[in-house]
Amino acid sequence: MSPTSKSSLAPGIKPRVHVRTVGCPKNVVDSELMMGAFGAKDYDVVGEADDADVLVVNTCGFIGMAREASVQAILELAKVKEEKENARLVVTGCLSQRFSDELATSLPEVDLFVGSGSATQIPEFVGELPEEPDPALREPVLRVGKAGTLYDPDTPRTSTGVGYSTYVKVAEGCSQKCTFCIIPRLRGKAKSRSIESVVGEVEKLARAGVREFNIIAQDLTHYGDDFKDEGLTSLKVLLKCLSRVRGARWIRLMYCYPHSVDAEFLELMATEKSIVPYMDIPLQHIDDEVLARMQRRVGEGDTRELMDAMREKVPGIFLRTTFLVGFPGETRKHMKNLLEYARDFEFDHAGAFAFSFEKGTRSARMDQQVPERTARRRADRLGQVLQESAYQRAISRVGEIHEAVIEDTGPYEGLYVGRHWGQAPEIDGKTILHWSGEPLLPGTFVRIELTHVTEVDLEGDVLEILELPAS
Repeated sequence: MSPTSKSSLAPGIKPRVHVRTVGCPKNVVDSELMMGAFGAKDYDVVGEADDADVLVVNTCGFIGMAREASVQAILELAKVKEEKENARLVVTGCLSQRFSDELATSLPEVDLFVGSGSATQIPEFVGELPEEPDPALREPVLRVGKAGTLYDPDTPRTSTGVGYSTYVKVAEGCSQKCTFCIIPRLRGKAKSRSIESVVGEVEKLARAGVREFNIIAQDLTHYGDDFKDEGLTSLKVLLKCLSRVRGARWIRLMYCYPHSVDAEFLELMATEKSIVPYMDIPLQHIDDEVLARMQRRVGEGDTRELMDAMREKVPGIFLRTTFLVGFPGETRKHMKNLLEYARDFEFDHAGAFAFSFEKGTRSARMDQQVPERTARRRADRLGQVLQESAYQRAISRVGEIHEAVIEDTGPYEGLYVGRHWGQAPEIDGKTILHWSGEPLLPGTFVRIELTHVTEVDLEGDVLEILELPAS
């Protein structure tokens, strides 16, 4: 529905758009860019689907569970569309990029399918749709081009999170050749934003009051490799530049491929105050034979050495990882090796996933496929071990001093809900904080002491206020 032709709306009423996001923080950024693009075209962005004239689902196509969640979201908004005259339903993201032809046949109620590389063009595509289509003749419109979305500081973006924290996507796509992964087909080869573009965005957001910057990419540690400028553009150079941005209090690294994390990189993490002691570094497995079949570029010895070095060189670092079990050829011996490592190392945060058969990947063509039931059983067992070892790791941290941010008030006076810098937004849980001083507002940064661990939460005492929310 074009904002210049509003036959179904009362005079003077702006068209309204609702965007629903499925998937990872990288999709969140894309959705915020879509909403910014709609806002620039004089749409109102609304939080409830029932209030919208244009319904958008930003999908994930990474693994089976994500695709199921995406289809469910599409069907839910299709029901909303049925109750509204001349409403439009748009499906975009990775699922559209990969399966638009099949989806157009199976989901005729969708008006428009847009690929993952055209987030900011969706308002233009919606404006080209017929105002009052004939249901008997209408077919979904496909606008699927090259994969991947890059943006710059001036690209309109509507934040969906809290004002003091945001995601910054510094690259798109991935050039790794992991045999289980479909991301290069969904998002294309790695394409990095320039250092000037990223720094410009962070400076702009910091002036607006953002203090926590979660730096994301499909493969963060290889940021800048595609520029081929002999290291002038690299993650280390970028981080040095970002650390000088006034107001950037927390810089967090997420989705780091273990290759290229070297001694110089760890020294940078340890010495730059604004780079929080946290890294999300998906390892996928520990056994050499499984890692080789996955075509990861690190083996068991390298992995063990790297993880030990991270704890030695970056004192107090919080480590998140994910493991993939049930990969073709994985045996009980391989699984035992992984379980022992997960139990011994005690990751702060970790997830276990069963191998998902993905058509179009090399792993789908491999022999020695592990039965789905076995893979799920192994994932459940590993998940239990990871949870138990994370609990032990948390207990060992009681008495540590860390920074935290206040997110909400608790049920009683003097009780607050927050996150310390070892807890990434939305995925790593919360910390219950006690404070007897003046009331604390969300976005207040404080120094805390961890005092207690339960099976559900961490608890801590606020020792001092470090920074009040930006006005």
